[in-house]
Amino acid sequence: MKVMATPLNPSDLSAMKGNYDDILMTFEYPMAHGNECAGMVVKNGGGWAGSKVMGKRVACARKSKDGHYAHGGCYEQYVIANAMSVIALPDDISYEKGCMHIVNPLTAIGLVERINIHKSEAAIQTGAASQCGRMIIKLCQMKKIPLINVVRREEQVKMLKEDYGAKYVLNSSSENFFEEIRELAEKLKAKSCIECVGGKFTARLLECLPIRSRMIIYGCLSEQPVDDLNPLVLIRKALVLESFILNVYLQEKGVGIIALFK
Repeated sequence: MKVMATPLNPSDLSAMKGNYDDILMTFEYPMAHGNECAGMVVKNGGGWAGSKVMGKRVACARKSKDGHYAHGGCYEQYVIANAMSVIALPDDISYEKGCMHIVNPLTAIGLVERINIHKSEAAIQTGAASQCGRMIIKLCQMKKIPLINVVRREEQVKMLKEDYGAKYVLNSSSENFFEEIRELAEKLKAKSCIECVGGKFTARLLECLPIRSRMIIYGCLSEQPVDDLNPLVLIRKALVLESFILNVYLQEKGVGIIALFK
């Protein structure tokens, strides 16, 4: 597949800094980075699936050890992809938009699915102004899940409310932020928290969650380890910490990303 466009996600930056090990990703040095891309299939290895994708515009993700994703980094000029694991791009979707079809959209879907699995009446998300965060807002609106959105700047509060119809948006830079989110979380019974900041913020936020809540960590934008975490808070409030990574989520679904071509 000839690569035509590829994005730069926080996970790409983290990999460039060596923050991922080789448990799930095929990191063999020297290596090319890039977790997803879009391009044109210019050659195939034969078979029914190969013939169906030949000459098609598609999106794909980096290959993991289970073989479902593109071989090598997506910042290369050409990648080898599993024909059964690519996404067909409609004619009206550009390569620039198509190259972002996987990491953020499927992460958002997986996280909202986790909220539903835990049967939360409402939820909290940090990093709400990010691309993934805005997708989560739309998905929660579709599923009628009240969502408390946490951002860092006042202009982001205005954007999410005016452009995305978000009802609950809190600025973590506010002096009274932790009091505000504690009260709102209790009021809405927001017992699922999607967290991507890390550092001391994670521990402080955890203390604000209602009893028997669950925090799902899927990112670390601060690039800092969770600090000042009091185990007694977890125990006394029966809280649960868990993680989310897209590779494992897709593996749990049984197969890679299946694309249907005409």
